[in-house]
Amino acid sequence: MKISPAIPGMKARRRGLTLSTGLALAAHAALGQPAHAPTVRAGTSGPLVWDASSKEAIVLYGRKAVSFAFDVTNTAPRDVIIYSVKTSCGCTVAKLPSDPWLLPPYSGGQLGVTVHLGPVLGTFSKSIAVYALDLPAKDLTVKITVKETGTEARKRNRMIATGDRQAVFAGACAKCHCEPARGTAGADLYAALCGICHDARRRAVMVPDLRSSRPPRSRSAWRAAIATGLPGTLMPAFSNSHGGPLTEAQVDSLARDLAGGLLARTQITHAADNGTTSARPSLRGTGGAPPGPRDSARSSTN
Repeated sequence: MKISPAIPGMKARRRGLTLSTGLALAAHAALGQPAHAPTVRAGTSGPLVWDASSKEAIVLYGRKAVSFAFDVTNTAPRDVIIYSVKTSCGCTVAKLPSDPWLLPPYSGGQLGVTVHLGPVLGTFSKSIAVYALDLPAKDLTVKITVKETGTEARKRNRMIATGDRQAVFAGACAKCHCEPARGTAGADLYAALCGICHDARRRAVMVPDLRSSRPPRSRSAWRAAIATGLPGTLMPAFSNSHGGPLTEAQVDSLARDLAGGLLARTQITHAADNGTTSARPSLRGTGGAPPGPRDSARSSTN
């Protein structure tokens, strides 16, 4: 994005130039060069050599700002005056060592750029236009990628789910809470869709352990908990008719197997790295039951 400087303000700006800067302008006039501000053109930066035209940073979510430094060298046998910098938005601040900035022959310096971050995730770029007297404009770019840790992601997802239990079936959450359900039923469906929360290696404290000892629950009780969820908790409604990813047949298969002792017949097997789970036969049995009203915050994002 190229931004033209406020040329009419140059007269007022020049009245505040230092003595050395004024002499540089006088030298321009003696050589027959115009002392007024030139028309700024996009292109190369002439005798100004920058260490880079673009810089990148990767930061974690929650950081307030990120700073960059662009080094520049005047390779000409004459003074160069940088009189203005413009940024593409208000969250980006570019700071010259002085205003205007006089660079004597073969000297260098540093332009600082600070980008203030809000509650954003992902990758975005900001541009900075640098204007020097009698030289084309120089465009600089900073690229920032804001990431979040697994812990922060789970925390944010839980906050979203608190306001809308069905939020786990939308956006990025759908990859874990919808897609694995396709084409599965019964025990396989439990391992793919339920186990990622209830059997997770780092199971959140608000997610109940369905394998703990409880009074046996009926098939209808399991079906109700799965199909319609549990109002007042994070447990969403999984049936299609209530905005979830499961067909009625899939809900029935889960309720049937859970009521038939699925959790007693299987034990948890965790994948090595990604925390996913699978269920395999086990000789031990503890019984299983759906979460009840006593559980303050149930299944949801992990």
